[in-house]
Formats: sequence, C-alpha cells, structure tokens
Amino acid sequence: MLTSKIVDIVDSASRDYLLHSRIPTKRFQQFIALRSDPEEMSRSLDAARTALKPIDALLRDPSTGPYIHGDKPGHGDFVLFGEYAYARINPNMIRHVWESEELHGVRTWVETFLSSGLVDQKMLYSS
Repeated sequence: MLTSKIVDIVDSASRDYLLHSRIPTKRFQQFIALRSDPEEMSRSLDAARTALKPIDALLRDPSTGPYIHGDKPGHGDFVLFGEYAYARINPNMIRHVWESEELHGVRTWVETFLSSGLVDQKMLYSS
C-alpha cells in the first residue's frame, strides 16, 4: 500500500527501479489495482487495521504503561514507530488506520510517542 505512494514521490529513475525490480511481477497487477481501485484500497486498510489489533489490545491493557514495554519506550515501540513514520507517506493509512477510533490504543500510543520529545516531528514526512 505504501509503495504505491512512494512511486508518486520519487524521481523517474527511482520509480523505474521500484516498478521493475522491487515489485514482483505477479504482484504488479495488485499494485496497479491498489492505486486505482477504491475497493482494493479499502481491503488494504482493513488488513492494516487487522494487523495492528493485537498491538492495540496490548496498548489498551491498563496493566501496561503508555508504551509497549511499560512506562518507558523500548525497542518494540521504536520498531512500531518506524512503521508509523513510514506509513505517513499515505494520508489514508494515517487517517483510517493509525488515527482510527477502532484502534484507540494505537492512536493514543502515537499521540504519546509524538509528544514524548523522542521525535523531531519536523523530520517526519508530511503529505
């Protein structure tokens, strides 16, 4: 899902490289469908929300802290934040997944992480 947005942003040489060497031939049609088919986009967003549900359940658990590892961020938090930072290239992914009401624990975690001082938000991609 994110690759489709990256292709829109990079220069033509990088675009050619991505399209011809990084996207397997059999997935190329899926890639094209994702760029043009709202139903395919919806399925992809649903799949992303589903993938984050176990993390959301963990973050909603009152016995854990605001972070995956408790009161202080640990390696899992930084890995997850890397996924979030990468997802920022697609506004639909942010709006319909990371900021989704359905994933309240994840949304609160993002807000906590962003306000923690650990991230220079000016360095994050903003569409």
